[in-house]
Amino acid sequence: MRALSTYSNQAQQRDMIVKIIVAFYTSVSFDFETQLKDHAQTHLADYKRPKAYVRLDALPQNANGKINRNALRQMKDLIT
Repeated sequence: MRALSTYSNQAQQRDMIVKIIVAFYTSVSFDFETQLKDHAQTHLADYKRPKAYVRLDALPQNANGKINRNALRQMKDLIT
């Protein structure tokens, strides 16, 4: 795993805003999502656990090399 980032996604459904926590991660291991879920279940309260996990080849970075959170928010179509 290279990095992990979470954010709240807002989607409008019948004049209601729904926020979910999404974990974006990079890994070469295919079972890493299961490991993340197990770790979150062990260490986080239910309401703090990511509801979706999205594997990316690389996390988007800004010019300073930091994770570009705005670019992650634009990846709504990857969330299932």
